Amino acid sequence: MNSFMVPQTIVYLIFVTFFQLFFVVVNASIFFFIASTVLFLSLILIELNSLKKEKQGLINQLSVNSHDPTMDLQTAKRVQEALLSIDPPESDRIEIVRRCIPASTLGGDFYTFVNKTVGKISHQKNQKGIVEFVDQQDNIIGVTVGDVAGHGVSSALVMALTSGLLGRIGLNNRSPAIILQRANLDIQKFISQSQISHVTAFYSTINLDEMTLTYSSAGHPPGIILRSDLSYELLEVEGIFMGMYEDEVYTEKTVKLQPGDRLLLYTDGIVETVNSNREPFGIQRLIDLAVIHWKKTSDEILELVFEQLYEYREGNTQRDDQTLVIVDIKK
Repeated sequence: MNSFMVPQTIVYLIFVTFFQLFFVVVNASIFFFIASTVLFLSLILIELNSLKKEKQGLINQLSVNSHDPTMDLQTAKRVQEALLSIDPPESDRIEIVRRCIPASTLGGDFYTFVNKTVGKISHQKNQKGIVEFVDQQDNIIGVTVGDVAGHGVSSALVMALTSGLLGRIGLNNRSPAIILQRANLDIQKFISQSQISHVTAFYSTINLDEMTLTYSSAGHPPGIILRSDLSYELLEVEGIFMGMYEDEVYTEKTVKLQPGDRLLLYTDGIVETVNSNREPFGIQRLIDLAVIHWKKTSDEILELVFEQLYEYREGNTQRDDQTLVIVDIKK
């Protein structure tokens, strides 16, 4: 066991150093840089203390003055919670609510938001034979939900990495497919020597001026659009997990949004929750719940979904992280 833990710890150190240098290069926000740094260092301390205890055989014989690694674990948990407590973008056209409940102290689920203005050149004819080019801007909101395979320290490290990558790449690109493709290249390099096999993500952009939703998926469960007439649409698009193949190409689709639409993005921990008969909660139950309580606010729907998931488990332990993001298109 020790022969594995030593190189794994070295991998974490290299991982952290490279990732933080990356955020310096892309000029990441001070909040995310500091928060991710504290998280990574806390996780490394957890690994080092675990190695020390195992080597010395003192797990049950720690002295009163010994360092308690659970303190590092709680620190990492608080920092991870801080990363997930970021406020979603505010707009008079949409409302976003979100919640993530990890299955253990450290989770692998994440969401991230991007708020940007994109310039574009369009043309219009004012007179016959004369075309005038006009400089215009589109206001775009990026909304992403993702899930890192596994749990614990490794999953938490990759969660912070992926969330940060998608946020930064999303600021400089408007195509969800290209954003996933570029993020996949970096993620594949980072996790190739780790215990993590892959990452799933659903990346969507909402164009507030054109009122369209463009989306792409890396092996993630499909998003759901509920229309004001109570019909719904599954946002399905092909795309393999991130971190598996460096030359993966993703596709994207675009749908029109209407006032009163409601978008649900979630991780598999929601729909794969099982009851005592091992029956999954399923996408259809999530849709039915949202349709039946259509008139409730997004905050109320969020609360109701997690209450129903708790009841559906019938007292059994939560086995996977659960994340739900709801976006309302205001009327």
